Amino acid sequence: IPFFGEAFLTIAYSEEIASLNGIFMLITFGATFGLAGTALGYPVTAARYFTVQPLICLMQATVTIAGCTLLVPKYAMYGAAVSIAVSNILFLVCFTGVWILAWRKMKCG
Repeated sequence: IPFFGEAFLTIAYSEEIASLNGIFMLITFGATFGLAGTALGYPVTAARYFTVQPLICLMQATVTIAGCTLLVPKYAMYGAAVSIAVSNILFLVCFTGVWILAWRKMKCG
């Protein structure tokens, strides 16, 4: 998106949408962390750490709601994109922590 995003968005949609290229980049940045966190959810599930998962998801939802409540009125779509990015980063950090804990508690070889 940083190199040809505006051109692609102009061709695929319109110039009005292409002007939102920065927002799309921020959403993509945040989604990367969310997808990585989701990928870590599988080994956490395999390690049978079930009870912590809803708490992490609840925390992610709370951070998203709080971020949107604070940032959207002032920064509009950028505020929403930042809120989602921050909550996804926190989501990844939490699942990484649980995964490390599970890895350390495993009895290997």
